Amino acid sequence: MLTGEADAKFGLARLSPDGSLDLNFGTGGKTIFALQQHTGGSAAYSVATQIVDSEERIVAGGYAATRQGFIDFALTRLRSDGTPDLTFGSQGKVITSIGEEDVVNDIVIDTSNRIVAAGHCSDQFAMARYNVDGRLDLTFDGDGKVTTDFFGFFDEGTSVAIQPDGKIVVAGRASTTFDLSSSAFALARYNSDGTLDNSFGTNGKLITAFSGQGASANALALQPDSKVVLLGTTFTDLARSFALARYLLE
Repeated sequence: MLTGEADAKFGLARLSPDGSLDLNFGTGGKTIFALQQHTGGSAAYSVATQIVDSEERIVAGGYAATRQGFIDFALTRLRSDGTPDLTFGSQGKVITSIGEEDVVNDIVIDTSNRIVAAGHCSDQFAMARYNVDGRLDLTFDGDGKVTTDFFGFFDEGTSVAIQPDGKIVVAGRASTTFDLSSSAFALARYNSDGTLDNSFGTNGKLITAFSGQGASANALALQPDSKVVLLGTTFTDLARSFALARYLLE
């Protein structure tokens, strides 16, 4: 069970073009705040910018602990000065329960200005899509939330991107056995309504194994020529190595 440190909080810093802290943001260029619903803390893993009412806002995502000792998807949105955007969710925060251990690892803003958050729910890929005000977008798989299982073992979405046609690509890792050393690059593509795109891979999913004892894709980038590049790690008992794979998205 992942609950985090009891005193862990979201933390953001903004830098000026020369690399110095931007003193117009938060306190001395930094802001720290808690999102937990109970003891257990919270943590941020991703950040994106969004334009709302002609003003740039900052969206951060991660997890927040629950009273039951588990963790939920957690988002917060800040104004450009680092203060909470009170028009978003409840006092600038949104907590979404999907399963028992829900973590946002990456965020992207789509062309309709909706927030797409991707990560994992217990042992599956997980996504949620939110309207501008922080409400779940119920046109996304009926309830705003999607989970995807690969082999029934541990799966984790680590990175998300949106193609020009609105399809959503999520990368990460999937294990083929209970042993995490069996993990491989995992890639899933979804239609804009949250359903898996069955024209991609096998029922919308792809797995790529590397030599060694496992692999995990940690980032993805869309190329303008309808290809996607995944960057990650392969590992053995003795070493870890960079791993790259490129796929056609047509």
